[in-house]
Amino acid sequence: VGAPDAPAGLTVARASCNDAEVAWDAAVDNGLRVTGYTVTWRRQDAPGEEGATGEAAGTSFVLSGLSGGTTYLVQVQGRNSKGPGRMTRPLRLTTDSGGAPLIA
Repeated sequence: VGAPDAPAGLTVARASCNDAEVAWDAAVDNGLRVTGYTVTWRRQDAPGEEGATGEAAGTSFVLSGLSGGTTYLVQVQGRNSKGPGRMTRPLRLTTDSGGAPLIA
């Protein structure tokens, strides 16, 4: 019994002008129900930047306020009563000049 494993299958599910919906497979719970997910994203070209964080109850999340022509690194981690689990590997998401996100 422990914190959840890192979710698998992180991908861009939908894209529009200045936002993107990411989705992932449910994390292996390791004996305790996963109670939610934390999604973090930051600009790739700003490694010292704190970035942004959001909370998701399920296996998808909409990132909003993205800038066109910018590459972001997105990660997700599950949590349960034991605490936060491992983070996914970063997903690189690049917006085009019009703001529509593309997988880099």
